[in-house]
Parts: sequence; structure tokens; C-alpha cells
Amino acid sequence: MSTNSRRFRRYWGYRGKSVRFRMPQGWMATRIPALIFDGIVEIGCLFFLYFGNRVFILLILLESCWSERTSDCFNPEIAPLSYGQCAPTAIVICEHFGGEILKTQVNKLAGGSIRHFYNCIGGKRYDFTLNQFDIPDYWCEVKYDDTPSSIEDALTETMNDQADVMRNEFATAIKNVQTDG
Repeated sequence: MSTNSRRFRRYWGYRGKSVRFRMPQGWMATRIPALIFDGIVEIGCLFFLYFGNRVFILLILLESCWSERTSDCFNPEIAPLSYGQCAPTAIVICEHFGGEILKTQVNKLAGGSIRHFYNCIGGKRYDFTLNQFDIPDYWCEVKYDDTPSSIEDALTETMNDQADVMRNEFATAIKNVQTDG
């Protein structure tokens, strides 16, 4: 049995448990084996969310949660869905999958900067809202400095009940895919 590292994938389950599992020969997204824990699997540049033997793309679930209630900047007519969603998203991912929250400063082309939050799970950086900076002639390239942060720090970037709304929306999205026939 080959132990070629390209045939293994890392899996992050509940409470930050990290295990490696062998990908079956001839693997395809529709043939992922059932696993013991629900969690995130990274394959290429996509992140898959496991529920038993069913698989969902995590970014699609996150996008279904983002709204004007989770970010005052939300306006899909002029900006990516993820615009202004970094703090509530980093909080929800950290609470559900463990790991830690990191932050960095992102500069605007016209001057000034903002704090940007993202996750580190199993020692790997995950930025589910990076595409919010895909606005031409507005942002400089994101240069990560991976400054340790926290849920409390990320909460200071949210207003009103945005983090709670994101928590509720994500819990609902998770519940719907777990029980969806």
C-alpha cells in the first residue's frame, strides 16, 4: 500500500482534532468515504465540509450566511459577498472548528488601512473572506503578518449583533445540510 503524501489529506474535526486519512484510489468529490467526525477537508484550493458521508463546499455555506445583518458593508451590487465579513466569519470558524484567529493590516491604495481577521487551523492559514479585496483600484495586495488575535478582538470589529447573527445563520446552515434529505 502506497504512502505517497499526495494520496493523504489532512482533516480537521470537532474541537481541533487533526487526523490524516488515506484518499481512496480513483477519488472524486462524490466518492468521499464517511468519516467519524464532521469537519473540514482541504483538497486543492477548495474546502469541503463533511457530514457523515455527505460533502458540502464550506464557502457556499458561508456565503449563504453573509448579509447586511452580518456586515454594514454588505452590498453585492458593488462588492464581493465577503466584503466586511472577515470578523464574524473568523469567529464562527474558530468556534466551530477550533484553531486560532489571526489578523493583519490591509492597506488601501488611497492611504489608510483596516484590520483583517482570518483563521489558522492545524497550523495552516485559512482566509475565507480574502476575495473581499478583489476590488480593482481600491486595495493593496494582502500581506499576512499572522498576528495572533482572539474572538474578543475580532468582536471589536463587529457592530450590534453581527457576530450573533452570523453564529445563528451558520448554525442554521449546518443544521440544514445535516438534516437535508
